[in-house]
Amino acid sequence: MKYHYEAVPVLFNILLFFLMLYPFPNVYRYGCEFRKRYTDILDYAVYGVLLILFCTFGYADNDFYHYEGLFKRICSTGLNVHLEPVYYWLIRNVTSNYLVWRFIVWSGTVILSLWTIKRLKLDVRIGLLIFVLFYINIISVMRGNLGIAILFFGFSFIIRPSHNRLLSFLFGCLLIFCSFFFHKSMLFSIAALSVTPFYLNRKTVKISLVIFPFLTVVTTLLLDYIIMNGLIGFDIADMNIGSSMTGYASGTMRQSNIFGKLNQMITYMPVYASLALMTKKIVFEEIDVPRYIKALFIYWYAITYIASLFFFQETSVWLFIRFIMMSYFPLCIVVGYYYSNFKMTREKRILMLLAILPICYKLFYAFYKRLVWEGYVFF
Repeated sequence: MKYHYEAVPVLFNILLFFLMLYPFPNVYRYGCEFRKRYTDILDYAVYGVLLILFCTFGYADNDFYHYEGLFKRICSTGLNVHLEPVYYWLIRNVTSNYLVWRFIVWSGTVILSLWTIKRLKLDVRIGLLIFVLFYINIISVMRGNLGIAILFFGFSFIIRPSHNRLLSFLFGCLLIFCSFFFHKSMLFSIAALSVTPFYLNRKTVKISLVIFPFLTVVTTLLLDYIIMNGLIGFDIADMNIGSSMTGYASGTMRQSNIFGKLNQMITYMPVYASLALMTKKIVFEEIDVPRYIKALFIYWYAITYIASLFFFQETSVWLFIRFIMMSYFPLCIVVGYYYSNFKMTREKRILMLLAILPICYKLFYAFYKRLVWEGYVFF
């Protein structure tokens, strides 16, 4: 199917993104000294509206048009192709308008994400800014981010319970269970929570780095064997590159050959730079952070480590993408807490600049490519 990627609507995404950067100058200069002294309702409302608009009208993402094609196919044929039952039910019983469907799905994602930030006591403007800088490049792409939002909203009741600990625990477990139904890959996200009760010390980090090359080789050989024998079934429809795993893998390889590693480096450098910084601070310098922040940090470290095992093999890059996307939400919470409670430093400022690069690259490159290369200007 041929898609018509328009250039001009991307300008709306660019405008929304820069509107969300309004705290950036003060946070960049003052850090936690810029903490708010007054009610945060207005900031949550402003960011909520801007984020929902950005995700609903996600023109900069090619997947916006891929989902639209899938949506129209379901509306015309009634056949459910790849979508989980909850999303299919919305299409068949709630709305036949694509933008309304996106509004419902991504409103839930944004609201639960911001509610989690509020529950975990991040400074409102710093926490929301960090969320935008690191996550906005990802949040509007996949419907599965609603499952991620439900998962971590539920997990927040377990690691930071309200007054009634038992009810908080039960409610959190219920939400985590419900998150499974919002994307097929949520099973991996839920299973990864099993690492959060453990502690990550210097010795563990050093050992994990030493054995990483060996594990990468083993993982690559094992995955190649499994792929060649057709033993894995995995939902890759979100990437819209064929109906089979081998088709997706070859598509990823072609994309890598055409665009090289520049895009990947720009996109994922903030993830690894922030993980290196927080590992240094939490594990090696042992800064004072709450237990729930340490739990989210361990989850982030484990998921990123697993994702990295798939990065160096072309046929498994799709698994790298799938796993690395699970790391962004805990990243935002851990980094947001660090920025909210510790003085601004040079390395913090560098990290903020690194974080802003991927979304700027994505937005402006999408506009340029569609305008100059593909010639699609208007609707």
